[in-house]
Amino acid sequence: MVVLSRPDLDVKESIKFELAEYLRALFTSDGNLRHCVAKSKLMNILEDLLPQQQPSPQQPSPVIEHGRQVIIIDAMAVVQSMGKPTWVKTGRDLANHFVEIIARRSTGVSEVHVVFDCYDVPNALKERTRLVRQGAERPIVYQISADAVIAKVTMKQLLCCKENKQALALYFASHVIECKKDMQTAFIVTSERDCLSSNSLPVEQLRSEQEEADTRILLHAVDCTRRGASSIIIQSPDTDVLVLVLWIYRQLCPDILVMVGTGGKRRSVAVGPLYEALGEDLVKALPGFHAFSGCDQTGTICGKSKVSCWNTLTKAKQPVLNAFSTLGSSTVISEYTQKMLESYVCQLYIPSTELTSIQEVRWLLFSKKQRTDEQLPPTQAALCQMVRRANYVSLAWKSCDSQYPSLPDPTLHGWKHDGDRLQAVPTTLPPAPKAVLQLIKCGCKGKCITMSCSCRKHSLKCTDMCTSCHLNCENRNTDTTENDDSDDEDLYV
Repeated sequence: MVVLSRPDLDVKESIKFELAEYLRALFTSDGNLRHCVAKSKLMNILEDLLPQQQPSPQQPSPVIEHGRQVIIIDAMAVVQSMGKPTWVKTGRDLANHFVEIIARRSTGVSEVHVVFDCYDVPNALKERTRLVRQGAERPIVYQISADAVIAKVTMKQLLCCKENKQALALYFASHVIECKKDMQTAFIVTSERDCLSSNSLPVEQLRSEQEEADTRILLHAVDCTRRGASSIIIQSPDTDVLVLVLWIYRQLCPDILVMVGTGGKRRSVAVGPLYEALGEDLVKALPGFHAFSGCDQTGTICGKSKVSCWNTLTKAKQPVLNAFSTLGSSTVISEYTQKMLESYVCQLYIPSTELTSIQEVRWLLFSKKQRTDEQLPPTQAALCQMVRRANYVSLAWKSCDSQYPSLPDPTLHGWKHDGDRLQAVPTTLPPAPKAVLQLIKCGCKGKCITMSCSCRKHSLKCTDMCTSCHLNCENRNTDTTENDDSDDEDLYV
């Protein structure tokens, strides 16, 4: 309404701005990325491509003669789902419960790899996801040890914060090695950046600074293949793991299964047949597509499910697939890749459209369809930050076969520091054209020195429209020369 009331403003040009403090297509009202709650839908999509669903085995397949079968387990996924029986009274009881589950899932194999997340990595992107899951309730930090009395402590309380998870991972890792020491089956367990072995098997090549078990699992799978594994079973319910196993499949032994799901819905996915069903072009595009369309670190687009994003991808032309494939290949995103991903978003909002400019799509949906801000696609500036984040996450994923991945500073790739955690950058543009921003006024009766002043909150100086604060205001320009206008313009470039 403000824009329409100003004849000196180009309404169509204004649509390139968010016209809000945070773009609602990508962010919640408090400035956080929209949480991706349905990324597992991609798992269902991929499974449906298989000729027929693989049966869910009660135990791993028999060991191939003269072969070596390996199982790699997402340890924290086990912890999250194992529950806490009534007989568990101490930390040692809980650790024994964990070891029993690992033993049941790994009978008859040569090696068992138990992979935990790494919690001491600075600038961890997963920290935001952990805080979302933690909620607003202040967590209680517990001292986890063998003799710790936890009879009245629930698993939810034990897993309520990073500090507790880290303590559990460290204690469980040492307990597995203690229980399985010198057994015929080798147990290899990660412990923060270190890696422990229950026998003399060398594990120096598995020490790593990988932040997430999702990627570190693939480091172990590649190493097992190099050492002659004939069959690998990866047990992880995470969609990210299946995506990465498909992407790196050519570096792994041909006989590889991924056990997905939890509880009674556990099932196996044969990676080889799924790779063939997808085809090489889609497999190459998969990590970039998954990071762009919605994962824990990058959030999701309002109203655009994995299913609709996937349907748009399968109808996309080869240049769009190539653009998704290039995400994570370099720290630099080419203008051509940016343009192809912009055209993909145009198709996502208006299927079969000939429009390739997101600004044109925003204008069409706003002017002809009366779409709300949540229903409009991201602005071009916001999309640029979105692509940067997807590229960074893809870069981390595609470094899964590296012990010490060399990742750039995330603050150069779509994030900024917010205290001790990372916050996504919404855009590099102001929320609205300067002429509109100047119409913002506060109702302060004081000096406008706190963030409760709406002008200061939007990084604006108070103007003559702010009639309540004009006597005492300390948020006004004291020099009104023409040079001030030029300086103000520079702020919005």
